Amino acid sequence: MLKPLICFHPSGKYLRSVDYSIIAKPSLEKLNSSKPKVFQIDYEWNQDLPQNKDGLYPTQGLKFYELNSYTLFDSNELLNQNAEGDYFKRSEFTPLISKEIYKSAVQEILRKISLGFFYQLNYTLPFQANFEGTEWGIFKHYHSLFSGDFHALLPDDDYSIISMSPELFLEKNGTQLTTKPIKGTATKAEEILFSEKENAELSMIVDLLRNDLNSVANLQAAKVLKHRAIMDLGHLIHTYSEITAQSSLSLPEILKKMLPGGSISGCPKKEACLTIDELEPYRRQAYTGIIGFSEGDHALISIAIRTFIATKDKKIYYHSGGGIVFDSKWEKEYDELLLKASRI
Repeated sequence: MLKPLICFHPSGKYLRSVDYSIIAKPSLEKLNSSKPKVFQIDYEWNQDLPQNKDGLYPTQGLKFYELNSYTLFDSNELLNQNAEGDYFKRSEFTPLISKEIYKSAVQEILRKISLGFFYQLNYTLPFQANFEGTEWGIFKHYHSLFSGDFHALLPDDDYSIISMSPELFLEKNGTQLTTKPIKGTATKAEEILFSEKENAELSMIVDLLRNDLNSVANLQAAKVLKHRAIMDLGHLIHTYSEITAQSSLSLPEILKKMLPGGSISGCPKKEACLTIDELEPYRRQAYTGIIGFSEGDHALISIAIRTFIATKDKKIYYHSGGGIVFDSKWEKEYDELLLKASRI
């Protein structure tokens, strides 16, 4: 029997399937078929970057799960489903780059901002631990711990992806497109709402995503419906915006133009991505890529943040990061990075 696959669903519930096929070497055009599927695309996919960095685990770039059948559950019902083993225990997470390397990288990013290469860049670092137990045990543990609408478990033999993302990259419902970028992290709403730095960072990303949506919006231009709304996840507070547009393009055409996500790369995007590749010592792979569900002309896609990778040799990886802007202080950015990671 296949390991259970879990993914968020447009109904607001979670789908669970043990009746699926993993498509070998899929093409993006496969998303045009009407059969329901869960898909995952790495951050580096479709970027023209030098292949000079190691990944933390074997990766395919694209991974598609074609669903023969699935059942929908609400969040609490999902945890009551029987699965093979829900044991999970891990060692302490250890960052894979030093504080000194982080400091040096942020200082270089600030230098490039001052020279006009970009306005904002999202810099991240990986953590590693060893674990005992099962992928289902990892999912069950963190699903109970984290809030957020876009939780998923994508199992495979070499590595499995367990995502607790709160961020919508894109919803496509017919011709209607919606994105909801998140920026800013705090423990109290007033800390984030009165921060000029957080306001500037989200505003830049909203402008970038308006442009991304307008690059595919051949029916109605992008509109900002919400700006700096509060997302309360209990342990953390974020601000987010909501942007919509209308397009007759297919999902593959839209993804080719909009990936990688602006909220986890930088502004302008191309120059930020080049510097990310230069300064981050490992490829991000599944982290800050996307995870999605599609069926017919409806697709719901998250940015893969708050995401764990569990490998067959019992290592578990987690990334954390944040946006760097002109007046960022590396010490404060490092503290915010640890704050985001503290819940793990």
